[in-house]
Amino acid sequence: HAAWMADAGRLRGAFAAVAAAGDLAARRAVFQPLTAKVWDALRRYGYRDDRPVRLFHCPMYGSKGADWIQRAATTSNPYYGAAMLRCGSQTDSLTASDDGEGR
Repeated sequence: HAAWMADAGRLRGAFAAVAAAGDLAARRAVFQPLTAKVWDALRRYGYRDDRPVRLFHCPMYGSKGADWIQRAATTSNPYYGAAMLRCGSQTDSLTASDDGEGR
């Protein structure tokens, strides 16, 4: 319970940072930390759905790259939008059978 409460606080902070970002560029800048926290929570606590969730990576964003989570198998890069929608590749995935390590 204590681990979840700490993780939930970090998730709330990351979501708040996205909500507080003033424009699209600012939201994109705080999207990577949110993605990392959500992916960590999914891995730790598991995922229950009939469709997998996938972790993708764009090697170009911010000169060091950034990740995002999506369900679709085809790359849909949120960092560059329509300009480079297919830039990136899947690096990991989770399915309902991945029970997580925290249970």
